[in-house]
Amino acid sequence: MQFCVEKIARKHLAYFLIFVATLICINSSAKADSALTYRGQQYFEIESRIEEAIKNKTPYTLNKFLSENFSVHRPFLENLSGKEWLERKFIEPRQEWLIRDIEVQTFDNISIVSFSKVNIASKEQQFIVDVWVDSEKKLLSRYEVFPSLSAPPIKAGPSKGAPTKNQIRPDGRG
Repeated sequence: MQFCVEKIARKHLAYFLIFVATLICINSSAKADSALTYRGQQYFEIESRIEEAIKNKTPYTLNKFLSENFSVHRPFLENLSGKEWLERKFIEPRQEWLIRDIEVQTFDNISIVSFSKVNIASKEQQFIVDVWVDSEKKLLSRYEVFPSLSAPPIKAGPSKGAPTKNQIRPDGRG
């Protein structure tokens, strides 16, 4: 029973973190100053090393950053254990990603790092939220969202009795 409650709580935490990180990115894109904080620069370098290890397919380097129970959560797709994620990353063809809009929030010994990745060749985008153990610099979990895979917007249909576009005629009243 406790495992089920933890699984549900973890899923809701994932959605909450993605929501918060999205809000952070929206706020950060409005800022004119693009300078990174010390923590931002620190995690930018670590995240860049992770991307380099994935691109060069060097599992030893990548494993140095991952915690024992690392997992990847992806809304609208299956979640992956660390081992499954690594296997998939090393099967994929080499890709160049550019890390942008990095934000870091630290709570006690946990840092939440959110950023966007842009594929240089295909212009595909991905939004990432990483949860780090600060003292060990170990990645606990990653939340990945591809904007193209996000839930489609809810389309509101016309209310009953409301005129359609073909039925609306200008009457000169504005």
